[in-house]
Amino acid sequence: MNFWMKLFDTSDFPARWNCGNWTAGHGWLHILSDLAIWSAYFAIPCVLIYFSLQKKDLPFRKIFLLFGAFILLCGTTHLMEAIIFWWPAYRLAGLIKFATATVSWLTVLALLPLVPRVLSMKSPEELEQEITARKAAELELKHANESLEQRVAERTAELARVNESLWEEREWFRTTLTSIGDAVITTDTAGRVTIMNQVSESLTGWSFEEAKGQPLSNVFNIINQQTREPVENPALRALNEGAIIGLANHTILISKEGQEYFIDDSAAPIKNDSGAIVGAVLIFRDISEKYRAEMKLRESEAKFTQLADAIPQLAWMADPDGNIYWYNSRWYEYTGTTLEQMQGWGWQSVHDPATLDSVIEKWKSSLQSGKSFSMVFPLRGADGELRPFLTMSVPFRDEEGNIIRWFGTNTDISKIRQIEEELQEARSRMESTLAAAEIGTWEYDPTNNVVRADANLIKMFDVDAEAETALPIEIFLKNIHPDDQQRVSVAIEKALTENESYEAEYQVLNKGSELRWVIARGRVERNPETQVARLPGVVVDITQQKIAEQALIKSEEQLKLVLDSAELGSWHLNPETKELQTDERFREIFGVTSKTMTYQQAIDIIPPEDRERVLAAVEISMNPENPVPYSVEHRVIRPDGETRWVFVKGRVNIEETGDQKSLASFDGTVMDITEQWQVREELRLTAEKLSEADRRKDEFLATLAHELRNPLAPIRTGLEAIKFAMDDPEMRERIRGTMVRQTEQMVHLIDDLLDVSRITQGKLHLRLAQVSLKDVIESAVEATQPFIEESHHHLSITLPEEPVVLNADPTRLAQVFSNLLHNASKYTRENGHIWLNAKTEDQQIIISVKDDGIGIPAEMKELIFEMFGQIEPSFEGGYTGLGIGLTLVKSIVDMHGGTIQVHSEGENKGSEFTIELPFLIHETEQALQQDEVQSVKTLPKSTTLRILVVDDNQAAATMLKLILEMFGYEIQVAHDGLEALSESEVFLPDVILMDLGMPNMDGYTAARHIREQPWGAKLLLVALSGWGQSDDKDRTREAGFDHHLVKPVEPAVLKELLESYQPDR
Repeated sequence: MNFWMKLFDTSDFPARWNCGNWTAGHGWLHILSDLAIWSAYFAIPCVLIYFSLQKKDLPFRKIFLLFGAFILLCGTTHLMEAIIFWWPAYRLAGLIKFATATVSWLTVLALLPLVPRVLSMKSPEELEQEITARKAAELELKHANESLEQRVAERTAELARVNESLWEEREWFRTTLTSIGDAVITTDTAGRVTIMNQVSESLTGWSFEEAKGQPLSNVFNIINQQTREPVENPALRALNEGAIIGLANHTILISKEGQEYFIDDSAAPIKNDSGAIVGAVLIFRDISEKYRAEMKLRESEAKFTQLADAIPQLAWMADPDGNIYWYNSRWYEYTGTTLEQMQGWGWQSVHDPATLDSVIEKWKSSLQSGKSFSMVFPLRGADGELRPFLTMSVPFRDEEGNIIRWFGTNTDISKIRQIEEELQEARSRMESTLAAAEIGTWEYDPTNNVVRADANLIKMFDVDAEAETALPIEIFLKNIHPDDQQRVSVAIEKALTENESYEAEYQVLNKGSELRWVIARGRVERNPETQVARLPGVVVDITQQKIAEQALIKSEEQLKLVLDSAELGSWHLNPETKELQTDERFREIFGVTSKTMTYQQAIDIIPPEDRERVLAAVEISMNPENPVPYSVEHRVIRPDGETRWVFVKGRVNIEETGDQKSLASFDGTVMDITEQWQVREELRLTAEKLSEADRRKDEFLATLAHELRNPLAPIRTGLEAIKFAMDDPEMRERIRGTMVRQTEQMVHLIDDLLDVSRITQGKLHLRLAQVSLKDVIESAVEATQPFIEESHHHLSITLPEEPVVLNADPTRLAQVFSNLLHNASKYTRENGHIWLNAKTEDQQIIISVKDDGIGIPAEMKELIFEMFGQIEPSFEGGYTGLGIGLTLVKSIVDMHGGTIQVHSEGENKGSEFTIELPFLIHETEQALQQDEVQSVKTLPKSTTLRILVVDDNQAAATMLKLILEMFGYEIQVAHDGLEALSESEVFLPDVILMDLGMPNMDGYTAARHIREQPWGAKLLLVALSGWGQSDDKDRTREAGFDHHLVKPVEPAVLKELLESYQPDR
């Protein structure tokens, strides 16, 4: 595409004047020469094209035009050579040269078939001789014409004599008509029959006396072969049109008697001396035999083509000189070629070059000798694969013995070779298998009374001979146990005489008197004259089977015992008497004592809700025309009132009397499946619970979206409101307070989700320490105070007077009470009351959180601690929740070895959550105070930290930069790991605060590269990430980070970390 767009562009090539050391003389010599050549090349095609257009019958006119185009393009090439001295359009010049080359080769290709024709034209001397001969012939023709005119005059004089003999000539004509082999009928101008010869009488079935004067269409009745419709009479057309008319193909003549003939004919008008039509003559012949022979030939050719296309071989035919002119469809399908590619000797392209020379040599040898060709060589298929083919070709000769054509086939023998290999492998496997299975093979020749046996049979009969050796049958018979010899001989004789299969089971005694049981089988094979040819067979050692038969009898007895212990009952129903016979197990299951009962009594035991289903199944099963197996599960009510589930199966037995079918019996079994049904019912209830859990999960996801949007709305509104309160500090502080509380609520919500995830994965671990209950409660109240005040609730707290020490995780325990206080605030109307009370009792601390809110329905008390379990708010504007807070509370309490209970009188009557935890001892406040921690070393006021903030979230990076600048630090910002590396080399920061998930290079990779630099070995590297689990922190520590802070980071926490850092400058 770029080439065509720059076809006339000369900006990237210099003019030829500027290439090399051209002098004016040299340059103008080339230019004038090219222009002179161009003008000559332009004049020559003009002359050629002009004269070729003037002389329409000019021989080889198109080649003249092609020569003109070729010479014109050559001249244009020289013209461009002159032009590019000033205008360097080298692409256009190259394109013109390409067109010239193309037309040049087209001209060459056109000359290839033309030259032989031109060479075959006569020379001028030969043409001059031909003209001289023509002139002499014209002179002779003139003399002949004068002679003819003289003869016409003489014939005119003789006309009178001719008229006299006209009657004689007519008689001679009639005699001629009757003697020729074709049928002839003449008519008058009205189309009535005037003359018929004997052949026409025979074919039409009309005698001349009957047909004379009859309309020709009555006598000459013709129809179309295919349509059986009448065909227009050719003689009548000759009368009307005055011209010779030939009969259409596929025409049948129907004789007077109805016999049909395939005919060939012609009709012509009969004219008098003045040229007037006086009648018509119709000549036709019977071509039925010829037509049938042609049809047979066509059918034969069609069958040959179909046969050639149907055979699996590739087939072809060649001329006596070896040029192949026809292939069957199989050849084209396999090679993927066409007749044009393959004609003559084109078949060489699909041969393997390694064998082609030997194939050609042998093929030429067969052509010269006239002997059949046979050879195996590979042919390449359309897929490029070479496969071996057996190629055979035979010559067809005429009556004189001359070869008129060759017919050949190529048979794909790749599968045959594969089959031979597989057969050999299978034979080897069979021999190994027979040997391993102790099976011997043999073949008995009754004519010679000898047996050929394999090695297995030789060994089995303990015969001293080589395998496949012909041995007298008596050698084998004498090794058969005496009790069985006669029976085996009779069986063999019977098979030979009655053409039956041979089978005999007998014992064989070897030389050591060891007894073996064998079974012999064989089948008689006969020759084409139906005489017994041989009796092949096998002998199988069944000694182990005989031993197994005894074991099987014992096993069947044991199986009967097992079936009896399977507690299956059986029953038999008589379809006519409706009497039901049962066994002991059946009666035990149904709780009845009688061995027999009526069908109705059995139905009455089934409860009404199952009865209709059972009756429908019985009716379908007892349909004699199309019985189906009976298989139903239902309940039965025993006489003692107990309900049992049973599984009943049965099948009817059909009797056929002529065309009539009737029920003979209905038999089956019954199994007590009460316990299985109970298990199934439990599984169903479990599935319902899982479905309910899935529904609650969907509700949780919907609520989560709602809960996340709730704090986002006031945060976003606050951001907009700050724009309008720039001059009102008090209003800005109120807006900021609201946004802080909403942000804390969102963080609280996300933290709960993460904690639940850790609990379900077993990754939440407690950091146990001795903590004061008072401190834990204060932390929880501090976290929830803004939400309580927002709803104008009154919070009352009562704690034990003496200090209480717990062995607990202070953060998680504060989370428990924070969640309970938060829930109490959410599910209590404004101006409500919340009580938090704690008391000690027997080394247990009991803490309760109570409210006067919406309460908890009784049916929800067991569900609220489950994942996603929550109640619907009962007041307008009530809060919704995710249903995970109380799950988290219970899990943390359980991990502390405590318990939690809920109590509520019902809806709108409040709720109370009570937690019991073990505590250590009562301690004084002083015992809980930790050792004073040394103050961290801070930077001198004169030292300012250089901090690089790296985050692909530009908004987050900008906000963090503003906050840090407010703290008095020097800040630079980067947005990915690569930018952080390049920026750090110039800025040389003391601290890098870096996000982890970033494009181009993530935080982990960037940290490793930073630590490898001299300036990055000792700087403070802090990871900022939304992921905060222990695995995430381990990974950042391994990458080289000093600290891992979880987003969103409190500015105070970040400030404390930075103030505690002393850079090593």
